[in-house]
Amino acid sequence: MVAAAGLNQFQGDGEEALQIAREIGWRAGEAYALTTLAYLRGACGQYGSALDAARLAAEIAAEIEHREWLIRAYVALAAIYLDVFAPADARKQLELAEPLAQASGSQLWLHAVAAFMASADIAEKDFAHAKQVLKRVLGSEVSGHAMGERIAWCVRAELALAEGDLDLALEIAERLITAAPNASEQRVIPRLWKLRGQARTRTKSFVQAEADLIAARGAASEQAARPLLWRVHLALGQVYQARRERGRAEQEFSAARAIIAELAESITEPGLREHFLNGAAAELPRLPLLTPRRAAQREFAGLTERERQVAALIAEGKSNREIAQALVLSEYTAATHVANILNKLGFRSRAQIAGWAIAKGLVKPGAQSADGSP
Repeated sequence: MVAAAGLNQFQGDGEEALQIAREIGWRAGEAYALTTLAYLRGACGQYGSALDAARLAAEIAAEIEHREWLIRAYVALAAIYLDVFAPADARKQLELAEPLAQASGSQLWLHAVAAFMASADIAEKDFAHAKQVLKRVLGSEVSGHAMGERIAWCVRAELALAEGDLDLALEIAERLITAAPNASEQRVIPRLWKLRGQARTRTKSFVQAEADLIAARGAASEQAARPLLWRVHLALGQVYQARRERGRAEQEFSAARAIIAELAESITEPGLREHFLNGAAAELPRLPLLTPRRAAQREFAGLTERERQVAALIAEGKSNREIAQALVLSEYTAATHVANILNKLGFRSRAQIAGWAIAKGLVKPGAQSADGSP
C-alpha cells in the first residue's frame, strides 16, 4: 500500500531475525519474525513456505497468549488464502481474528480484518455484505494516512470496480495515491496503479490505462511481487484486447499463464493448488486455437521468436552491441528487446534471463559462457 523496494531482499533480514529470536528463546519475537516472513513470501508467491510460516506463528502466538501476533498470523493466513482463490479458508481465519481485533481495540487490525473479510465477499460476489463490512470501519471521507485505513479504502475501491461504479473507484484510487508517502511517477504502488488502470480501461481511457498498467507491471516486477505481476499482465492484456491488438494481448495473457504455472508449483497441498489453478483460469480468457508460432510464444512465457533469439544470445554472454550485430539490429532495438524480456519474465537481471534460456533449451550445448552470465 506504499511505494516499496524489492521484497526478496528483506527475506534475509526476516530469516536472520527468526534465527536470533530462537537463539535467545524469545517466543514473541519468533512469532513476529514468522508472520513477517509469511507476508513477504506470500507477496512473492512462495505460497507453501508462506503458509508454513504463518501456521507456525499462529501456534506460537496461541501458546504464549500473544493476542496481537495471533491476529497478525490469522490475517497473514487469510491474505494467502485469498491470493490462491480459497475465500472460504480465508474467512475461517478472519472469523478467528475478528473477536481478538475487537478486544484489542486496534484500529489497524479492525480495518485489516474488515478489509480482508470484504475481499472474501467480493471473491464470492456477495457485494452487499462486503459493503456492509467496510461501512463499519470507514468514514464518509477517504483517509489514506494510516495503513489499516489505506487497505480498507483500497478494497472499497475494488468493490466499486466490481460493481461498475467507476467514478468512485477512480476517486478512491486517486486519493490514496495522492496521500501515499514516497509515491511518484518514479515510485509506483503497483496495486493502486493497477486499480486505476483497470478503472480507466472500463471507461475506455485506454492510453492512460496502458500507462498505469505498464508502470504497475514494472514496479511489480522490480519488487518480485509475482502474484500481483500476473494480475497486471492480465489487466494489460485486457487493454490490448479492447483495442483489438490481438498479438500484444496474447503476449500479456501468455506471460500471466507462465507465472501462474510457476506459482502453482510452490503450493504443496493438492486441494489448494487446484483452487488456485481453477481460480486463475477463470480470470483468464479462454484459450483460442493456436498456430505453431503462438504455441511457441505460450511455451516461452509470451516471448516472440526474436526475443527468444535475444535471450539465447544473452545466455552466450553477448552484450547489447554484440546482439545487435548478430541479429542485424540497432543497439537501441536490442536494448528494447532485453527490456521486454525482463518485463515478460518478471526478472531483474541478464543473469536470470541467461539461466532461464539455458533451462528452456534455447542455447545450443556448449554455446553459453562459462559462468552462464554476460
